[in-house]
Amino acid sequence: MKKLPLLFMLLLSLETISQQFSQVKHQNPMAEDIDDLPPLVLKSSPPKFPGGDEAFQSFVKQTAQFPERAFNEQIEGTIYVEANIKPNGAIQILGLKGKLGGGCEKEALRIVEAMPCWEPAIQAGEPVKCKIILPIVFKYL
Repeated sequence: MKKLPLLFMLLLSLETISQQFSQVKHQNPMAEDIDDLPPLVLKSSPPKFPGGDEAFQSFVKQTAQFPERAFNEQIEGTIYVEANIKPNGAIQILGLKGKLGGGCEKEALRIVEAMPCWEPAIQAGEPVKCKIILPIVFKYL
């Protein structure tokens, strides 16, 4: 959920830069040579779990162990693990959002701690730290 506003703001910023550049070009007759230059591309992307979303879901399913107490008490729901993905791809857990009880919070933290390094977020072609929220769903199948 946090990725979309960031991406929207980035796209809005790029559109604004493009509009300003276009206005400068039309105001300056000497800027006509700019058409011969390659376009400016700012490479940016959010962090990615190795293998993408399907690999993330598969990892969680294979790694997760439904806590016995939660199973016995029929506790279901989602725990959101807030974390930073560092420029080197390492995960830094910041905290939890949501409480279910029955050991679900501890299990959600264990799952995220067991994850491999991610592909870091890229901004202007460089890896950067990025805050993410990972949903860990506890549900009877």
